Amino acid sequence: MSSRVSPHLLASESTERLRAARKGARIAAIVFRCGGAHPYVLLLASLAGGALPPLMAWGVKLLIESLTDTGPATSQGALAVTLIAASGAGSLFFPHVASYAQAHLDRAVERHMQTEIFGRLSRINRLSAFEDPAFLNRVNLAHRTAHSVPTQVVGGVFGSLQSATAITGFAVALFAVQPAILLLVLAAAALVVVTGLVTSRLSAQAMQQTMTAARRQAFYTTMLTSSATVKDVMMLGLGGFWLRRLDGELQSSHDALAAVDRKSLARQIPVLLVHAAVVAGAMLWVASEVIAARLSVGDVTVVLSGIAGVTANSAATAKTAGNAVKGFVLFDDYLAVVDLPVEEPPGSAVSPAPLSERISVSDLWFRYSPTSDWVLRGVSFDLMPGTTTALVGVNGCGKSTLVKLLSGLYGPTRGVIRWDGVAVDRFDPSSYRNHTATVFQDFAAYDLSAAENIGIGDHSSSHDRERIRRAAEGAGVHEFVAALPQSYDTFLSRAFLSNPTAEHTPPVSLSGGQWQRLAVARAFMRDDRSLVIMDEPGSGLDAAAEAEMAGRLRSFAPQAAKLIVSHRMNSVRTADHIIVLKDGAVVEAGRHEGLMAQGGEYRRLFEAQASGYTDAADPSPAMGRRA
Repeated sequence: MSSRVSPHLLASESTERLRAARKGARIAAIVFRCGGAHPYVLLLASLAGGALPPLMAWGVKLLIESLTDTGPATSQGALAVTLIAASGAGSLFFPHVASYAQAHLDRAVERHMQTEIFGRLSRINRLSAFEDPAFLNRVNLAHRTAHSVPTQVVGGVFGSLQSATAITGFAVALFAVQPAILLLVLAAAALVVVTGLVTSRLSAQAMQQTMTAARRQAFYTTMLTSSATVKDVMMLGLGGFWLRRLDGELQSSHDALAAVDRKSLARQIPVLLVHAAVVAGAMLWVASEVIAARLSVGDVTVVLSGIAGVTANSAATAKTAGNAVKGFVLFDDYLAVVDLPVEEPPGSAVSPAPLSERISVSDLWFRYSPTSDWVLRGVSFDLMPGTTTALVGVNGCGKSTLVKLLSGLYGPTRGVIRWDGVAVDRFDPSSYRNHTATVFQDFAAYDLSAAENIGIGDHSSSHDRERIRRAAEGAGVHEFVAALPQSYDTFLSRAFLSNPTAEHTPPVSLSGGQWQRLAVARAFMRDDRSLVIMDEPGSGLDAAAEAEMAGRLRSFAPQAAKLIVSHRMNSVRTADHIIVLKDGAVVEAGRHEGLMAQGGEYRRLFEAQASGYTDAADPSPAMGRRA
């Protein structure tokens, strides 16, 4: 039977070794680039810490022999005292140096890795990545372990070097007295180290496998602590419900980790029994040699210290090397995030010029996955500069999805969106979005000051208070903001203190409508953009306030092509063009009067909504009789 190894297997093993070498090089580069002199200090402290215990044992041997020697005092006693004093002082000094260097290194590496992780995430151009649970698991694990993984690897290597140095020192001492004992003890120690490496890999894999449960735990914790959700918890009595879910996920994680612990223990027990038998046998041998007067008191000291030292340091090596292996495995999650391929436009990316002719949506089809239903089906229309287009339709007809496609957050499955005749997927995404002003239906409320909540709408002018004030006035929120306790500097949050070191001031709470006006003001910071998209900008406002907001939106950015999405039909009747979506397709388009005359979907929606107001103002006779 042929004993040749498959070329494919050899190639796979070679590729894996090359990948591991590159990963190790990246870890080392991060640690030594971020840590400055501290990794070198940590290395020297580790080597010194490993060398000191054998020197101490040898010094004790020399001291005992000098004290039991009946002859005249020699330099051996002075050497013994010197070794004992130096190793004792070093044992007190070097651990503190190593601890300081390790702490500094941890902080520097964490800052670098967090910057790399979230810097890469901030350059993702599509929402799909943030809707992939597997990817989010890796992001979460990379974030949670960023402070420890590289230093865990390097610290594990340095710790293993420290233990190896100590083992080497004790081995030299043992070899000088009894080589056979040394070989037995080293063989048992090697078994302990190898077993520790295997169990550490199992532990790292368990962390990766339980990350979904860990993310769910964080979600349930938020449900029980967030001001946005705790109202429902109180009103619906959901505390026990979420607590049971949280406890279930904790139990699931703990069961998985306990299973790994059992597997690890099953591997460790035989090895530990063998190690214990070797150590016990060595001790019995020492006892027999002492009884037979074949070992001096100094030799006994060296042998006992050597056995104890090799045993203890082999266990330490198993732990530190295991930590290095665990960190090495978990480093893959960091690489999966920071090495995410950059989404490049086809050909050379260009930056769009301000819109001059039109935005054309041509035969646009979209679905969220190859197996899901179509959300948009052959949608086509134009947006013209200086005009306002309204997009209407029932819930779930695809309006918000279309908004995200126009914003460049998704790419079409089929069809194309063109900006003055150029397909938008040819543009650099950041440059394209810099030409837009957008308010989403699920707008964000930031734990920042009022000025910052508005100013971040345009980073280039985020410190321009005059421009922030004009944006607030345009959105009709200036008077409200000016009346806040610290005016535009008022910190808007119930989750954080504005200044943790200052005297606590009561948090400022805003209504949903007020937050929405701030979101609109944020968009008003971008009044020179070519495309304005407002998805339900008045959903949190009362009818009168929404009518007033509609007027403000009409006068905002008069040069832009504007798309307004709204459920309230009365607020869109003055639009230059109205598009009606149904089941993901355009079923009608035109002006209000013409669409009402057609008697189609638009008129049905308009009259259904209007009848709710007329019924409320003019109750039916039947309702009157029941009253």
